[in-house]
Amino acid sequence: MRQYIIDKHSKSSISLAEYPFIDDDPNLSHLGIHMFTWNDCIEMFMSDAFHRTHSIERNKQMITYFYSRCSMSEKIVGSTMSITRIPFLMDQNNRLQVIEDTYFPTDTIGDSGGMGCDESFLNKSILNWLNEYQNHQIKQWLRKLGVTERTDLTFLHKTIIPNAAAYINQTNAIDTIMKLFALFQKGTIGKEELRQLNTLKLLTTHGTLIPAERCYFSNSYDPRLPLEEYLKTVEDMFLSPNYLRNTIFCTGKEDLDEKRRFFSFMGVRENLFLIKCDTILATDKALQYGFCSNYLLTYSPNGRRMANAYSGLRTISFLQHTIGNFKFARIFWSTVLKNFNPHDLRQETRVFWHSNHGTPLPDYDYVKWLIENTKCIPTRLLTCESATETFLATKTIIELCGEYLPIAAISFTNETTGWLSFFNFRKSLLPKHYFNLLNKIRADEKSLNNNESRIQKIYGDLLESISSWSLSESEFVREQSKTLYLLSENNQWKLASELFVYVEDGGEHSSLNEAIPSLKLDFTNRNHSKLINLLELMNVKQIRMNDLILACNNSSDAIQFRTRLIEILPFMKNWLRRLEFTSEFIEIINKKIERKLKFFESDRLQLFYDSEFVQETNVYIDPVKLELYVSRPWNSETTFISLPKKLCQLLNIKGFEDNLRFLLKAPIIEIKAYFKKNGIDIPTAEDKSVLQQMTKLSLNSPPDDNLVTHLGDSLKTLSIRPTSLINKEIDDIHLFSVSSFSNSITAETMRLSERNRELRSLDLRITRLGEEIVYKYLKHKFKNYSDSVSIKWENEDKDANLPYDILLRDNKQTEFIEVQVTEPNGNPYLNLSIRQIEEIFKHEQNYSIYRVYLAEQNIEILDNIRWRLKRRQRLTCRIAKTDLAVSCPVSSKVMK
Repeated sequence: MRQYIIDKHSKSSISLAEYPFIDDDPNLSHLGIHMFTWNDCIEMFMSDAFHRTHSIERNKQMITYFYSRCSMSEKIVGSTMSITRIPFLMDQNNRLQVIEDTYFPTDTIGDSGGMGCDESFLNKSILNWLNEYQNHQIKQWLRKLGVTERTDLTFLHKTIIPNAAAYINQTNAIDTIMKLFALFQKGTIGKEELRQLNTLKLLTTHGTLIPAERCYFSNSYDPRLPLEEYLKTVEDMFLSPNYLRNTIFCTGKEDLDEKRRFFSFMGVRENLFLIKCDTILATDKALQYGFCSNYLLTYSPNGRRMANAYSGLRTISFLQHTIGNFKFARIFWSTVLKNFNPHDLRQETRVFWHSNHGTPLPDYDYVKWLIENTKCIPTRLLTCESATETFLATKTIIELCGEYLPIAAISFTNETTGWLSFFNFRKSLLPKHYFNLLNKIRADEKSLNNNESRIQKIYGDLLESISSWSLSESEFVREQSKTLYLLSENNQWKLASELFVYVEDGGEHSSLNEAIPSLKLDFTNRNHSKLINLLELMNVKQIRMNDLILACNNSSDAIQFRTRLIEILPFMKNWLRRLEFTSEFIEIINKKIERKLKFFESDRLQLFYDSEFVQETNVYIDPVKLELYVSRPWNSETTFISLPKKLCQLLNIKGFEDNLRFLLKAPIIEIKAYFKKNGIDIPTAEDKSVLQQMTKLSLNSPPDDNLVTHLGDSLKTLSIRPTSLINKEIDDIHLFSVSSFSNSITAETMRLSERNRELRSLDLRITRLGEEIVYKYLKHKFKNYSDSVSIKWENEDKDANLPYDILLRDNKQTEFIEVQVTEPNGNPYLNLSIRQIEEIFKHEQNYSIYRVYLAEQNIEILDNIRWRLKRRQRLTCRIAKTDLAVSCPVSSKVMK
């Protein structure tokens, strides 16, 4: 005590006697004598000086002293000081501790009395002394004051839980978990205590320590979703199997379920889980959660600020590892579809640009953004691709794209169909995909034989979709075709611009000589209505009949063949009537066979293209000159393979090939028997008389090229003509002079009339001329109303196959106009199809027929047809060219 006082007052001039202590007397304080109180004593017990001189033996004496003074009470005899305040128990570090901070040493969690332990345990030498029989009363006295053995539960709540994040180190990592699991097995602790240990660090397979809540079961623990195989090289999170190798975990029959429960309560994962960041999360913190930097590090709309925080972010654990990792992506998305709903991922996300109020990011959920902008979707190519470039695994897509294009390797069930709209995989191919597919098929030379049908399917799809292509898609096809290779007939890949296709007659001459490389097309694609359009875009050269040069040996008139045609002509006409061909059409066929067509027979027919021999043929037609060549004899079986088809093409009769073959080959008696059996009229004596005259004419004199009257310059007043709509005369016809608005049309009319015997398909050309006349007339008529009136010629570029020819629109209504043409000496009747009649009744007052009389150069307008028919009124009025100013009851939409 004397030395303690000297050390305490070393800076003052105080001097002490060798034995400075005297009995207590209250009057001494008035003389300036210092008092050594119990507080001074406690301070002395805690000092280093006392610690250096206080030994175990002296501590025994101190304990005995305090026991003698306080055995009956916590108060020291003759004092108000409580013994619980005095540090008089020596711990394992030879320091004095108060009663409440001291435990009797025992084998529990943590260090139980070793040097450097954070807790205070009674010095083992002192404990041994207290355990001696004669000191039993002193130990009981200390126990009564509060010195007890430290229990695991006490230690857990008092030490481990408050310091969970820092308690575990490499030394105690296994031992601490061993003892906690023992408490769990005994039921001493449960879910609530273990949940408070989610920050307690656990050993990983790499030997590092990370919080339990960030750990995932390694495969040794047989987790519900094993991930160690896929992520062990990119994530140090898998729980060390060392926890299983200790005997406390393996007591004969290992219970993995119990161990998983224990670690699961601490936060160790065994499946995917949803990560919700509903509060504001700094960008750098969000990066730690695994959110993609390309999503987070974005600039404000004005480009001045970068996002520094987000709220409402949602993702799925380990989602970032699906990028470019096919094996993991496949098991990841399969698990997601089974355990999550796409609605779980939808939450308003807000981005903060250094402001208190975030800006919403509408319809841009993080997971949705990731699948559209990164390659995280597993495909059947064993690669990963973005959702926008991945195809849905339908039967059609699989058969077409196979192993060449990315098809989603994700299976959907009835329970997971909600994810289909979330992924929004491609259900069809764009032109760029078809081109990519063709390039990959070309690269796969070994599978060419198996891919030929696939190539044709690609062509078929392109043909079906070409009508819906945008301008940019069409330009893409045109541009990409410059370097595109396509398969030729001899299975060689050639640039599209080096290939040819025969585009007439159903492609009979498609198998061109090897000197002319031909694009390989199947029957369906070769006869597709859009083939020409596709070939033009792909820069594939087209060969037509007119491009082929015919070389024939020893040609002469095919008199026998012509005689046979004249002989069967009455039968053909009756059969066509039975098939409901119009009288006007049958008359055209009759004229062609009687007067227009020329037939030749040759020993040999050879076709050339650009001086290159193509092939030999048995039948050849020249549609311009209206000529047909056959090889001798005309009725041979080889010639008959294509003769009926070619002749029907020249006559413009579709679907009559088999009928014509029968008529050409069968005897007349057999033809009559067939007609009688099937109820077809057999030609009469009058037909035969006409037949004899035509036969004589055709055999003895060439056709007269001037049989058709030229278009006159004078106008003629039309006679009354009945129509096919009603059996009444029409005496009110409204006429307009064609020459009054276009001299060029008149010239074209004259030219066509003079050459009509030399033109192929005269009926089509005349029809088109009539439509052009009406179209130009309407354009001229409404030239001052271009802002409010639009006029569209539906067949201007190609036959639109509509029940009307011209569409006239103004601000209030639409008029449908059908154009009918009457040639010089032509049929005076109107010919209307079922579709056209339906259109008349459908559009009431908005359907008109403009009838063009080429010889008279006039236009007749039939309007308000349905209304007039119901009332049995005449269809329209008639005005000659000289009477255009005469007033008549014509619809205002016609007369303006």
